Amino acid sequence: MQMLSYRNIVSNDAELLRCVLFSTPVMIVNNNNNSILAITVINSYDEHIIIVDGSFFFRSEIHIQRLEIKSNADFFNSIIFQSSVEIHSEGSIDYKIINDFNDEFIFVDNAFYFRSHSKFFVA
Repeated sequence: MQMLSYRNIVSNDAELLRCVLFSTPVMIVNNNNNSILAITVINSYDEHIIIVDGSFFFRSEIHIQRLEIKSNADFFNSIIFQSSVEIHSEGSIDYKIINDFNDEFIFVDNAFYFRSHSKFFVA
């Protein structure tokens, strides 16, 4: 998996389909100047375009990144909706459902992760 500024790039059609099926919020970024064009949910796609609410983007001109979870509200939403998160910690990647969190730790199953030493992404 590729990483860019600690945001997970959606790099193939399988990952894109997963984003569509689970209504994963993503960031649409311009390839030329890395400016953010939209933070949205993708409605549909084909080999040439990405369709979002009221707009579309040419796939050749953009790249798509899943959003990093940082705020307490984001962690709380993932607990309420039992959403999987992608956890990047100590060089490994894992997909888990968060059980609880506080200002220092994220609790998952029988383990915990330091918030300051891990990155969490919408899965």
